[in-house]
Amino acid sequence: MEDERFDRLFADIDAAHAGEQMHERAGEFGDLVAGEIAEATLESRAAAAIGTPVELWAGEERITGEMHEVGSGWCLVAGADEVVINLAALQSLRLGDRVRAAAGAVSVLSIGSPLRRWSAERRECRVAVGRRTVDGRLDAVARDHLQLRRAGGGWELIPLSAVSTVRALR
Repeated sequence: MEDERFDRLFADIDAAHAGEQMHERAGEFGDLVAGEIAEATLESRAAAAIGTPVELWAGEERITGEMHEVGSGWCLVAGADEVVINLAALQSLRLGDRVRAAAGAVSVLSIGSPLRRWSAERRECRVAVGRRTVDGRLDAVARDHLQLRRAGGGWELIPLSAVSTVRALR
């Protein structure tokens, strides 16, 4: 009888010690997760969603589709249309539950890269600049601005820093 009491006492002490160790490990895990999230960037989080459905708000526009590409300061979403989004104008990004992309998933190319492809294809585009949109053929993309050929004639130069989104029209 006495041995049984000691066995239960030692089992209770062992269980308490195991519980303390588990609690300590859980705290360390929480610290590791918080540290990882603190190091994450918006670009890396967006890149984690490549190939998955997303919903974004940029300017006054809601954009849905599949995350296609992510670069330095921009992303490309393909849905009904292809849309290049300036991440500086992004208001929110709804994505799945992936936390972080693998290294190298974020392209080092600037926002001009996908726009230059569209320019080479002579794509008709709708450019959101603040609360206004401008339609035209994407004629050229320079280091800090794009040039649209307006339907009525003439060009419009728009600083890339002012662009919220560029939608390729079909």
